[in-house]
Order: sequence, then structure tokens, then C-alpha cells
Amino acid sequence: MCSMKKYISPHSIALYNKCPRMFYYYIHEYKSLPPPEYYKPPLEFGTLIHKIIAKYYELIPDTLVPTEILIHLKKAFNELWNVKYEPFRERVEKQLMNFVKFEKQRLSWHFNAKPVAVEKEFVKGRVHGIVDALFRKGDDLVVVDWKTGYVTAAYNDDINVQLNVYMWLTGAKEAYVVYLEYGYWEKIEKINIEEIIKMILSDNTYAPLRGPQCDTCPYQFICMTKDPFNYSVYGEEI
Repeated sequence: MCSMKKYISPHSIALYNKCPRMFYYYIHEYKSLPPPEYYKPPLEFGTLIHKIIAKYYELIPDTLVPTEILIHLKKAFNELWNVKYEPFRERVEKQLMNFVKFEKQRLSWHFNAKPVAVEKEFVKGRVHGIVDALFRKGDDLVVVDWKTGYVTAAYNDDINVQLNVYMWLTGAKEAYVVYLEYGYWEKIEKINIEEIIKMILSDNTYAPLRGPQCDTCPYQFICMTKDPFNYSVYGEEI
């Protein structure tokens, strides 16, 4: 396999599952088409929610009771709120109240109040990932990941891979995904993520997969006209 310019991440593994060739272009930093404009507001919204939650964990004490959660969350909100976020206010407040619901549940599971890490990068070999929150529960570590967007069935598969990567990187025994838009959470089923990573690292061809993903692939022009493997997405020589 050729040397990679980027570390393997949950995002790049998700690309590999869609199309190995897409993964190849991404990991080697081929120029891609820019994302559409309508992606920008959701990205800004999600970043804000993550920042408020990170600030909240910075503010809370080592011991915390459920009645104090909202007090510290309001402080975090007030520190980071800006008038430019007003179009998102109703949705932000909704998701933060769903976060409060999870925090109450988390404390009832006897997690330590303070997380071990927040928005921290972990690296193992050629793989890296940025974990939203890592908690201690007795002698074990638990990963928690916040999702602020709308969820589809295909997205659920990506989430499962993502959190399994995080467990592998951190040594955590469990992982939970929290859907802040909907106010519910679920425990992630463990898979053998190490075998998936080994398979990707040993791939020498990155054969393209034809399908609907080709229509929205940011590398479609390169794939069909300047493919480094000397054939197009349809397997025809060029």
C-alpha cells in the first residue's frame, strides 16, 4: 500500500465503506469539489453545541448533583452565546435540555462527574479520532458522543464504526451515542474494528464501487478522467 498523507479516522473508514476509491482520494489529499453552501449552517450549529457542552464540563465541580446541572449549563451558554446564533436559538435550547436529560441519567449510572477528557484527540498507529467525552465508571472508561443532526439508517452504520474506533483508541469498555435532536441515547454494539482497520491497510487496489454515491462523490471528476489506477469508476481503461 502507498504511504498515506492523512491518518485513518472514523470519517475516512466511513468513506471506505461507501467506496474504497473515495477513501484513497481522501487519504491522499486529492482536490475535491467544495461542499454545498447548505452544509455550512448545520456545521456551525453543531460546533456551537459541542463548545457549550465542553465549557459546561470545564465549569462543573468534581462532585455534582442533578439539581446543579442546569445552573452550570446556563453559565456555559451565557459565556458562548452570540447574537449571530439567534436563528438557531430555539433548536439550541431544545438540544441543551435534552443534554440535561442525559446528564441526569449519566449521574444515575455512577459515572464520575468530571470527564477524563473532552474533545481530545487519541492516536494509535495510523489511526486517530477526536472523542467528544471520555468518562470513568468505576475502573472502566466509557466514550460518549454527541450527535446534533438528523439521523438516517445509513448514518447509523457510520456512527457504529465511529464509536468502535473511539473505544479501540481509548481502551473504553462501553460507548454511548446521544442524539440531542431527539432526546434519546443508545449503547453501541461492539464490532471487531481492528480487523476492519487491518483490511483497509492491506488493500492494494481500492477498487471503486459503482452506485448512487457516485452522483454526489466529491472526487467524481478525478475518478472518471484522471484516475491514478488507470481506469475509470466504470472499470474501463482510459
